[in-house]
Amino acid sequence: MAPSVAVLGAGVVGVSTALALRTDLEHAEVTLIGAELTPDTTGDGSAGVWGPRSIAGPHIQLNKWGRLTHDFIHQLWQEGECPGLGIVSAYDVEENMPEPFWKDVPFSCTPMTERDLAEGGHQGKKGYRYVTVYAEPSKMLPFLMKRFRDRGGKVIKARVKTLDELSGYDIIVNCTGIGARELVGDEKVMPVRGQVIKVHAPSVKNAKFSFPGTYVIPNDEFVVLGGTAQRGDWRVDIDDGDTAAILARCRRWIPSLQSARVERVWAGLRPFRDGGVRLEVERRMVADREVPVVHNYGHGGSGVTMFWGCALQATMQPAELYGWVAAAAAAPLQATLAVGLLCLLHAGRARWRTVDLFLVAVVAQQLVAALLALGFSLLRLMRPEAAAACAAFAWGWTALRTLQASTVASMAADRVLTAQWPYKYRYSVRRNQIRYHIGVLATVAVLVGTAALFSAGGGAHGADGASAPAPGECTFLPYRVSGQFGVFLLSLHVLLAVVTVAAVVAVQVLLCLRPRLRHAHSDLNPLNHTASDTSASSAGAAPRYGAMTPGTAAGAGVATLPHPVNRRRRRAVRRLGDFRWPTVALVTVLCHVINHLPYLLQLQLQLRPASQSAASSKATVTGWTQRLDSLERRVR
Repeated sequence: MAPSVAVLGAGVVGVSTALALRTDLEHAEVTLIGAELTPDTTGDGSAGVWGPRSIAGPHIQLNKWGRLTHDFIHQLWQEGECPGLGIVSAYDVEENMPEPFWKDVPFSCTPMTERDLAEGGHQGKKGYRYVTVYAEPSKMLPFLMKRFRDRGGKVIKARVKTLDELSGYDIIVNCTGIGARELVGDEKVMPVRGQVIKVHAPSVKNAKFSFPGTYVIPNDEFVVLGGTAQRGDWRVDIDDGDTAAILARCRRWIPSLQSARVERVWAGLRPFRDGGVRLEVERRMVADREVPVVHNYGHGGSGVTMFWGCALQATMQPAELYGWVAAAAAAPLQATLAVGLLCLLHAGRARWRTVDLFLVAVVAQQLVAALLALGFSLLRLMRPEAAAACAAFAWGWTALRTLQASTVASMAADRVLTAQWPYKYRYSVRRNQIRYHIGVLATVAVLVGTAALFSAGGGAHGADGASAPAPGECTFLPYRVSGQFGVFLLSLHVLLAVVTVAAVVAVQVLLCLRPRLRHAHSDLNPLNHTASDTSASSAGAAPRYGAMTPGTAAGAGVATLPHPVNRRRRRAVRRLGDFRWPTVALVTVLCHVINHLPYLLQLQLQLRPASQSAASSKATVTGWTQRLDSLERRVR
């Protein structure tokens, strides 16, 4: 049965998120629910020029979302089907203006000279001139809404007061903006009232912004004059005093606006949120069952600047909820353990043995998988449109490494414990059995702890670190858990991981510092049988476990009897043959590359850019656009 997804909020963020969900989750039933539809939404009254304003949050996240949105608007403008889009020259001016963190996103961004500032009446200030895109929401929203409906999406006009009304859906996406304060009880959301005036002034061609709130933005038909930024003000009616103040500031700035005809005055509430955009998954009790809720709100006055980047990232959350695991969850720890085991297993060894070749092959597979996963994770952070390929790779890699990880951990624990307590060449089968079972139990504990952590705490959040953890939550690396039980599981899991890494490092240090222990570790290999073993036995000697015996005529040697606990392992690994380590490493890498070649090809096809002219090379054609175009061709 296809999963059902409800998207709350029909503004520019909600409509774009619903469209992205319907495109990426082809088999899902996506329903867009909004109390107000275009042209009555908050975004319909905004000017729509690209630029991060009235928004908080980490700059790296805002930059990523803004770049994706900028490229998406530019691509739509190049296609020529969506109205209300264009390219405009703009500049920002304020006292001691810092270098914009988003300066690499527009087509160009350069500091203004003193002459430019003086001509605009901004002596003593600093500013930046840039070329960017604009999108009038009143014209773009109907286009996106039509595309969503053409893809099979459903639109319902209704006011949802509680999430319990949506208990029939499998996933809920919250794009309610200012309504999230009441719907989910987020006290960080607050209104920032804005009032603008649309005038007829065809002579104005460039956009101008001056802190703290004066701006002139040309659109296709009108010029938008603003504005106000009244925090905590819930009024949506027109204030005549604000209208007079806006006209006075803008006319003083651009005298030609004195004769401009006023066409419309509009006021609305920007959905500002302290701490930045909330873009994460929360498992909430809806009616009588637990339902994942994807939050995507708090964009302030930058809805048109961030809408498509946030929509792509919000789309990745439902995909992971249906069994696709974040690829970065355990890659750093896995790589650390693999390197430590590789050093441990061959410390002080002069020759490569079959059992070590077997372990090296498995460890090498883990290393290759970890490196690939890290690469895919970074790609997933930088290119959210590649989420499907990265998720497919993560799903296959997680299933593949489960058995390998348990095998490596149990065998490595046996070797570590045996090397730590050699008992001066006298061994007890019972004690070695106990050591072996301790290693197996430790492995099982780590695996069970990881599974319990994901099931109790909501799993890995990977790239969605844009928002801070909510009260009662605990965050560590890729994990986010809530509740006392979740924090306990997280602490236990981290403790086991630290102890495992510490054990590998400690044994390696001991093997380097204590020659006697290193010599004992060399003799503990259960496959260390030489010709001297047979000669000593035929001469009537009775070598003990690990005992020194005289060599044959060919020279002195060390003879050890096979450890009883490892006899079955010896018979199993003997079949692998006596290969040299370069062969094993090469075969392992080739097998992994071949195994994941379909995912690599799929990713390459998704991210391959279309041919562009030199004039438009700044705007990157994303993989999402290619997939969208291919879907349109198939439909036609």
